[in-house]
Amino acid sequence: SNFILNHKIDKISKQMNIPLFIHVVLTERCPFNCNQCYSSLSNAEMEWDAFSKRIQEASSLKISSILLTGGEPLVYSRFLDAVHLLSTYKMECRIATSGYGLDEDIARKLYYANVSRVFVSLNGSTAEINDCSRAGFYEAINALNTLRSAGISCGINWVARSDNIEDFERMINLAKDYDVDEFVILKNKPDRSGLLESALSEVQINFLSQAVVCCKTATTGLIISIDPCFSELREKLINKRYFPASCCAGKTFFDILPNNTLVPCRHFNNSSHNI
Repeated sequence: SNFILNHKIDKISKQMNIPLFIHVVLTERCPFNCNQCYSSLSNAEMEWDAFSKRIQEASSLKISSILLTGGEPLVYSRFLDAVHLLSTYKMECRIATSGYGLDEDIARKLYYANVSRVFVSLNGSTAEINDCSRAGFYEAINALNTLRSAGISCGINWVARSDNIEDFERMINLAKDYDVDEFVILKNKPDRSGLLESALSEVQINFLSQAVVCCKTATTGLIISIDPCFSELREKLINKRYFPASCCAGKTFFDILPNNTLVPCRHFNNSSHNI
């Protein structure tokens, strides 16, 4: 995009002088208690004044894209105010949600606020597969239907795990059935207790890389993206020139946590610093 091309890259550090986009963790709260979740599920949420100031700072730096996430961002006390503030600054607004509470009224308001894309978390093409790692299968399916009916671009966030890896092709078909615009493959990360369950084996990563190539070749109109953290999968595809291999945390994006802390990525809490 012109936005990306207009950002200067420091020739010495090979870093962009400002990030392309920011993830804002509005709240740690969520009505679900998913097995894989790394959110604390505490009552922590970002104070409105802190959020407003961060968005003003981002706008002054000409950072034009913001992803609102959580926890579950829709339970943030001023969620729609946050969306409208981004619209006021003419910033691209993206949202990552479980689908909880996303009804026709909210979808209509998101549409008129010019939300760019809503990513719905879904780990299986059936409730049985999804329930191995996530709750809210039917809420997610309902959200996909509601978003499409409202004319909002939608995506699916799918975490690659050993208990759903063979479901990948069916998930791609589900995405096409619901007219999804983007399918994001996320790396399986440690949960809130620091445990990593259902990790992929080398054989399964190879299987997924081959499946991605086949689907990208056979699928038209559906973008397949890979989590910047998922270096193991990216390395399998780098020679095919589908995806860059290195992690982009702190280079092209950073996260803002509910306590107003800036981190390269929310998984790098030990590298956090307040600004």
